[in-house]
Amino acid sequence: MANTIARTKVAYTLGAIAALVAIFSFLATSLPAKWKGFFLALWIVIPPLWFMLEYRLYRFQGAQRDMTFEEFKYGQELARNLWVGISTILAILYFGRN
Repeated sequence: MANTIARTKVAYTLGAIAALVAIFSFLATSLPAKWKGFFLALWIVIPPLWFMLEYRLYRFQGAQRDMTFEEFKYGQELARNLWVGISTILAILYFGRN
């Protein structure tokens, strides 16, 4: 159980840092447009890949899981909704300035 809590804290911390870096990179006016496009592409592609990887890892851990599948799915839904919201904000900031 403690191992799962530690992994969850690390995942939340890394996710929060990534979200802040992505948003602040778009708010920085001195950052070239190609870098903003690069950050947008990374933010749109990498989190869904992570969600798929996390799902596969969860499914293959078998009896070593500390949470039910329903709890896992709920966490995935929350993360997905946050990802969609941040992706929308980044897309508006990227495409809405010109």
